[in-house]
Formats: sequence, C-alpha cells, structure tokens
Amino acid sequence: KLGLNAEKAREVRIQTANSIIDFAQKHNVDFIIIAGDLFDSNDIERNLIDVAIRLLQKIAPTPVYILPGNHDPLTIDSIYVDPSWKTLSNVVIINQPFPIPNLKVTLFPCPVTQKQTKRDLTDWIQVASDEISIGIAHGNLQIPGHIDDPNFPIDPNRAEKSGLDYLSLGEWHSLFPLKGKDGVTRTLYPGTPEPTKSGENKCGRVVIVEIEEHGSKPILQE
Repeated sequence: KLGLNAEKAREVRIQTANSIIDFAQKHNVDFIIIAGDLFDSNDIERNLIDVAIRLLQKIAPTPVYILPGNHDPLTIDSIYVDPSWKTLSNVVIINQPFPIPNLKVTLFPCPVTQKQTKRDLTDWIQVASDEISIGIAHGNLQIPGHIDDPNFPIDPNRAEKSGLDYLSLGEWHSLFPLKGKDGVTRTLYPGTPEPTKSGENKCGRVVIVEIEEHGSKPILQE
C-alpha cells in the first residue's frame, strides 16, 4: 500500500532495529524478547532474512528470544524453518510452549502455530518456583469495552492467575500497560518500534524491564 515509499519505510525500520540493538547494548540488558510479528508475513524476500540475521549477530552474545506471531506463525511454510537461523548462537526461535531457563529467570513462551484460534495460548502457564518468571505471548487481552477481537484471546488476569512477575505481549501496535488489582503493571504491550499505519498512538517505543526478584514490582522504562 505504500507504493514507491515501501522501500524507504523498510530502510527506516532497519535503522530503528539497529538503534534498538545499540540501546540494548548501552544499557547492558540480560536478554531481548521479541513477542511475535518480527516479520509482516512468512512470504517475504529472502534477503530480509539475511538483513535480520546480520542485525541479530551484532547483539551477540546477548540472548534474543523470538516468538512467532500471527503474521509470522510457526506453520509448515514458516520463515523460521530457514536453516540460516541456526547460524546464530545467541538467538532462540521459540517453537514450543515449554518453560525456558535463563540465568535466574524462567521464560514461559506461547508460540503461535496457526493463523487463528479461540483458545487462550497462555492457559498452560503455572509458576512453581521462586525464580523470576516471565510470560511471552502474542494475542488480544480480553478487556471488556476495549477490544472486540476474539482471535488469540488472552486472559487479562493471566499474570496474577499464573504467578508471573511479568507478561510480555505482542499484537497491539501501541504501548499499552495493564495494571493488576494491586495497582502494579505486570502485563504490557510495548507496541511496534515504528508506526505501521496512520492513526496509531504511542508506537515507536521499546521497553526495558527490570525485576529484582520473584514477587517484586517490575520497573518499566519506555
């Protein structure tokens, strides 16, 4: 839809990705989470995979966890089955809903393997340790009066119900923090790092999350 400006928009997104990596290195983050839709679809030009791989090589050895989303789901034609991803020692393409240990943190990822579902992919998560616990999912928080999309539904109380310290979400393009009943924000969409269409509010951001220990209040820095 961008016509002649499509290539210019792509260049801006690549520049932004470079800026994110530089920012992450400057702040010495422990790892990076991409909560789905790194790509617009599984049908992209081959050279874009090479561009993404070169970008992710820059941040090594910092781990990067990539969750397949509804635009780039882990289907039979998934972009993530390309063997080039295996050349990256610091990148994990999440392909199973199974706990992933990382340092003193456990990740609870919910990869998307289809284009549509009415099932809450986060409902398997149940924290059973004293480690910092972070959920990673892609979908729509079912907040009454806020969203009417039933595809990939997510319980807005998932963090509290499952005992998560933080729930990192993808799908919504605008920054959206959700406070729990105790007034603490443990669930958040950072939104897209670049606008994808007109009318999007609070996009163009990333969020650094600091968690001292299991049960402590996450410190969020936009």
